[in-house]
Amino acid sequence: MQKQVTMIVRPVMFAALLMVASLLLCAADTAHADGCYFPESAVRKIPSIPSQRVILSWQDGVETLVISSALNSEAQALGWIIPLPSVPDRMEKTSPGMLKTLNFCIQPRITHDLTSKLGAAIFLSFIANLLLATILFKRHRFGELLLLLLLFGLLAGMMLPAFGTARGGSPSSLGTVSVEKTAKVGAYEIAVLRSKTADDLNAWLTDNGFTSMPAEASAIVADYIKQNWVFAAIKLTREDRGVNSPHPVRLDFKSQQPVYPLKLTSIAGGSTAFEIYVVGKDKASTELLKVEFCDKFTKIESIQGKYDDHESGETCSGTATKTEIGHPGVAALMWNNAVLTKFTGNVDAEKMIADIVFDWVPFKAYQHHLYTQQGAVTSAWILFICALGAFFFVSMIACHKKLSQQEKFPWYFGRVFFPLTCIAGVMAFVFYITVPKLPPAEIKVSRKIRSYHHNRQQFALITMLMTENPELLKKSTSEISEFIIQNASLQRHKSENKDRVTEALNPISGDKLQASDTPGDFTIQKEGTNIILRVYDHTGRPLRVDIPIPTD
Repeated sequence: MQKQVTMIVRPVMFAALLMVASLLLCAADTAHADGCYFPESAVRKIPSIPSQRVILSWQDGVETLVISSALNSEAQALGWIIPLPSVPDRMEKTSPGMLKTLNFCIQPRITHDLTSKLGAAIFLSFIANLLLATILFKRHRFGELLLLLLLFGLLAGMMLPAFGTARGGSPSSLGTVSVEKTAKVGAYEIAVLRSKTADDLNAWLTDNGFTSMPAEASAIVADYIKQNWVFAAIKLTREDRGVNSPHPVRLDFKSQQPVYPLKLTSIAGGSTAFEIYVVGKDKASTELLKVEFCDKFTKIESIQGKYDDHESGETCSGTATKTEIGHPGVAALMWNNAVLTKFTGNVDAEKMIADIVFDWVPFKAYQHHLYTQQGAVTSAWILFICALGAFFFVSMIACHKKLSQQEKFPWYFGRVFFPLTCIAGVMAFVFYITVPKLPPAEIKVSRKIRSYHHNRQQFALITMLMTENPELLKKSTSEISEFIIQNASLQRHKSENKDRVTEALNPISGDKLQASDTPGDFTIQKEGTNIILRVYDHTGRPLRVDIPIPTD
C-alpha cells in the first residue's frame, strides 16, 4: 500500500517542482534589458471603410457636434447637407486627432497575452493538489515539502525584481431661402440655410454649385422644414480623389435633446459604419447602435512642473475603467462627472427612417470584451487547468478512503479522474467556441504599457533632431515635419547600433509616424520667435518644448 501511495505522490511532487523551475526559467527568459517585463497587448485597428465618426456633447440645451465623414468619390468638389434644429452659434475646423485619440483610448477590453496567468494556473493547481496528497497519504513528509516550497519561493522572490513592475456672416435672403450664416471652416465653405419648401432649398443648392437632391429627399427635407430646422450646406474642395477623410467640422447649436441627424444619410443608399461618442449627464441610449463603452469621467487639472514636459491642461479619468483621455480638444468637450458612451454599428439605408435621438438611462459602466485567437486559446487552457485541478482536489478528498486501500488507484483514474478530465475538456472547448473573437485583420499587437517610456524617448529624439539642425528651424513647419519623419528612424537605429533602417513609426500604434495630434505622433507650430514642438502621449496629452529660432 505504501509503495502505491509513493508511486502517486512522488510523480506529482516531481511535476510540481519541475513546473516551478520552468516558470522561473521562463520568467528570466522574458526579462527585458530595461529590467521590466511588459506583456503584449492587442489593439483593435481603426477601420478604413467609408464611415461617419462623431463626437456629440450635450449639456444644458446646447449640443456640440464634431463630425468626420470618410468620402468615397472621384469628384474633388463635394458637398453635403446637415439638418440642424437651430442656427449654429459656432462653426470651426477641428483636428482629426480628437477622434483618433478617442478611438485609441477607448478600446474594447481585449484578452490577448495570458501566458503568465496560464503558468500561474498550472502552478497553483499542482501545488494545491500536491499539498493535499501529502496531507492525505504522506503526512509525515508534509514538513519537508513545505520547506522545499519555501526555498523555491525565496528563489522566485529574489528573481521577481528583475521582471516586475468660424467666421459669421449676416443673414441674407435669396427668394424663399434665407442664408442665416456663412463661414469658411478649413477646407469647407458652410452656409446655414432656412427654407420654406424643399423645392426652394433644392433650387438654391443647384444655383450654388451643389448637386440637386434626388426626388426621394424632398419628403425628408419637408419634414425638417415643418419642425423649423435649418440646413448647413457644406462644400468641400479637396486635392485627393477616392476614399479619404477630410478634417472634422465642429458645430455648436441649441437643441432640446441630444440628436444626430440621420435621415438624409439614407439617400446615399448602402450601409454606413458609425462610431459615435456621446458625452452627457448620464449614460446615452439608442436601439439603432450597440454600446461598446460607457464610463463616468472626472477631470484632473494637470499643471506643467519643473520635471514634467507635459503641457498644462486637463486629463479626464474614467472612474470604473481607469481610461485616461488627455487630448485638449476632447477634454474641452467634457466636464467633471460627465458620462461618455461609445456607440458603433453598421446601419443600412432602409433603417435610417428617423434621426437618432439619444435618451438618458441610469449610469452603468461597460467595456466591450473581446478575445484574440491567442487569448481565446490560453483562456480555454486556463479554464481547463483550473477545472481539472479543482476536480482532482475534491475527488481526492471524497475518495481518499478508497485510495488508501489496495489496488484502488486504477479504479480512481479510470472511473473518477478520467471522466472529470473529459468534463473539464468539454467546458474549455465550449468556452473557446462561444467567446467573442476579433478577426485577425482587425488586430494590431503593441506594447501599450510601455507607451509612457516610448513617448519620452520619442520626445527626446525629435527635440534632438531639431536642436542639432538649427538651419532647419528657419524653414516652414511642413518642411520641418518632413525632415523629422525622414530622419527619426535613422537616428533611432544609430542609437541602437542597428544597420537596417526602416520607416519612422509611431511608437504607440505602430503606424507610420505623422505630423498629427494623435497618440505617438507630433505637431510643429511657429509662434513668434519660437518653434513649438508637441509630442502626444498615449492619452493624447501633449509634451511640449519651445525652441528659439536662430536669428543669425
